[in-house]
Amino acid sequence: MINTILTKYFAALLLATTMAGAPVPDFTLKSLDGRTMKLSDLRGKLVLVNFWAPWCAPCKVETPWFIDFYKEYRSSGLEIIGIAVDFGRSEDVAKFVKDRSVNYPILLGNNTVADAFGGLHFIPETFLVDPEGKIIKTVIGSTSKSEFETLIKRARSSMDNTRAVP
Repeated sequence: MINTILTKYFAALLLATTMAGAPVPDFTLKSLDGRTMKLSDLRGKLVLVNFWAPWCAPCKVETPWFIDFYKEYRSSGLEIIGIAVDFGRSEDVAKFVKDRSVNYPILLGNNTVADAFGGLHFIPETFLVDPEGKIIKTVIGSTSKSEFETLIKRARSSMDNTRAVP
C-alpha cells in the first residue's frame, strides 16, 4: 500500500516537473449552467486551471483563496477555471459552488480532459498557464494561499516585463 502511494506521488512530481513549459492541452467542457467553454478562448490571459472535487478536503480550503484571487486579479488578466472531477454528480458540484458563492467558472470535467493533463494522481491539481498557452507551474495536491499568490504575482510580473519589451 505504501509503495503504491509513493509510486503515485513520485510519478506526479515527475509529471509536474516535465509539464512546465509544455503547451497546455486544449479542451471544451460544459459549465454547470450548460454553457460551453474552450480553454484556448482564454489565450492572452494568465489562467489558473484547478482540478477539484466537492468531497476533497484541500479543495474546500483552496476555494475561498481562488475566490479572493479572482476578485483581486481578474481585472488585470487572471482567469480561474475550476474543473470538477466528481464525474456524474453535478448536483453535488452545484451545491458546493452555491454554498461557497464561487465567482469563477466551474466546468464539469471528464476522463478525456483529466488524461490530457497527464491523469490526475491527486486532487486537487492546479496548473498555471501563461498567455501563450504554456504551463508555467503545476501544483500537485495543495499548497498555501501565500504560495499560490506568489506564483500568480510572479507570472503577472513576467507578463508585464514581456509586454514592456519593444
